[in-house]
Amino acid sequence: MINSSKLNQLYSEMYEPKLLPQDLLENLNLDNYISVNFTKSNGNTKAITKCHLPNGRIAEYVYTFRDSKLIRLEEMTSADHSIVLYDREIEIIKLKEELSLDTKFSLVS
Repeated sequence: MINSSKLNQLYSEMYEPKLLPQDLLENLNLDNYISVNFTKSNGNTKAITKCHLPNGRIAEYVYTFRDSKLIRLEEMTSADHSIVLYDREIEIIKLKEELSLDTKFSLVS
């Protein structure tokens, strides 16, 4: 039996925007936000946000959008290093693999 919750998650990853570029502009209303800057590169929209964290550090995040859907979120740790916090393609692959495993087990039982 296919897990309907996983199927819903897969649908969400494939088709829902999760976060829109204009949503980031709303963050400028928060006291800890410094800036939100947008650029366009290779058909993608990139947004770079800077904000003060509770520990006093300034964090920088890079959001990448394709067709107004968030496809990747990275936290910049230095000028040339980042930590990937979210990658839509990887999430889709993981969910497809999990559904495939669920399907294999259901065929056996």
